[in-house]
Amino acid sequence: MFTALSTACGGASNPGLVPNDAAIGDELVATVTPLEIEGAWDQDVNVGAMVRLKLGENRARDLILPGDAGVKIPAQRVAVGAWDGGAFVSAITHGEARVEITLDVVPDASGAPLLGIGEQWQNDTPLAYFRDEGADGTTTWNVIQSGVDTGIGIMPTLMMARNGRIAHIVSIWLDEGDSFAYRETTQNWTSFNGQWEGSHPILSVSEEGAFSTKDSATYWLSPYPTDFSTDQGSLPRAQILDALPFISATAFAEMSREDKRQDDGGPGNLTVGGPDDYLFVDYQTEPTTFTANDTGLSDSADTGSQDSDSVAAPTCGERSLSGKKEASDTAEPKVEKDTATADDTGVIGTSAFYFVIDACVNGEWISSTNGYPTDGGLTDTTLSGVGRAAIELPPGTDATDVTNLRLKLTQRGAGLVTARWFHLGEDFLPIELGALETQQFSGLKGGAWSLMESR
Repeated sequence: MFTALSTACGGASNPGLVPNDAAIGDELVATVTPLEIEGAWDQDVNVGAMVRLKLGENRARDLILPGDAGVKIPAQRVAVGAWDGGAFVSAITHGEARVEITLDVVPDASGAPLLGIGEQWQNDTPLAYFRDEGADGTTTWNVIQSGVDTGIGIMPTLMMARNGRIAHIVSIWLDEGDSFAYRETTQNWTSFNGQWEGSHPILSVSEEGAFSTKDSATYWLSPYPTDFSTDQGSLPRAQILDALPFISATAFAEMSREDKRQDDGGPGNLTVGGPDDYLFVDYQTEPTTFTANDTGLSDSADTGSQDSDSVAAPTCGERSLSGKKEASDTAEPKVEKDTATADDTGVIGTSAFYFVIDACVNGEWISSTNGYPTDGGLTDTTLSGVGRAAIELPPGTDATDVTNLRLKLTQRGAGLVTARWFHLGEDFLPIELGALETQQFSGLKGGAWSLMESR
């Protein structure tokens, strides 16, 4: 272990010892523990620090340490490549920081992509990887960035409505055992024919916000993957942020720096709110069979048949001083723009399950769409499958003011639904407010059920 200290950019390198048990060809991982980082991520200058790590003749790796964003940054691990017998050196190349660094032999660091970025390292910054193992034996590497607005043009408010996060999570590398592919566009995989450093493919962030095989960049990142899995798609990818709260804090701070955040500003505009302004909903849905007599009531998940106690259309009311909720059956979503065009006729049978989620606050339904459409296109905010939504709440309210929560179909459908809802604490960790165990819902377009009253 040794300490690297910098009082200015370009601090001197600090030689370190490779572990005594290391052999030529072993994959090594550097653990960098921040002790002090100058600056703040929401500022225009002095936003944080960068540590450069170089093992032998391998390409130098860069580790970006965001300045203060309200949450302490834990130790960061970097895959520095296979040992070739050379020395390990480090330097603080940007900003001021004091860190402790150790080196360990970690065999499964093999395959970690080397990801190149340009000079603007403080925007849409790649901060972590995680791997997903597929049922077919494939491994997908995913990167988490502090933002998403550069390149692919998705507004942060749309990202919050659609994915319940500002941080961008995207799959970049697919290991199929005997072949490899990378995410050349946001939609398509392309067979990899680029350069390697040992077992590490060389990629770079493209101008379009996807990735390329260009072997040219200003900085090279290779974080060791965080221990997280979506369990083959059964968990929302956003749940990794619950294990890495500093990334959520960094993302909100970046929105402040870019003048795209207005705390307590309310829904329906192009600025994100503060972390206290949202109710988050994690959902897991699975389409089931739609039958001729499905009209919009909830079914029993245990029997699959219509239940005599099926929940009627959920009500929305204000909480009175006595704590009693005064119902308002006609309240409509304040910012919902429900323009779904799918009709409710056609063949009865296996159905898709598409929906939005509304929160009742002060007698009004507030939609997860945040004013975006639900009729297709690049800005569609229809929800389906497994994911996370974030509902921005009105000024002067927070998640504890929500008196009801409903799921509303944007086209005819049937499906099993499991959900939990929460808000973020000061440490950016979830504080759960409620949950719904698996239930069956089915109905026509516009059918709605209370996730709270259905429990």
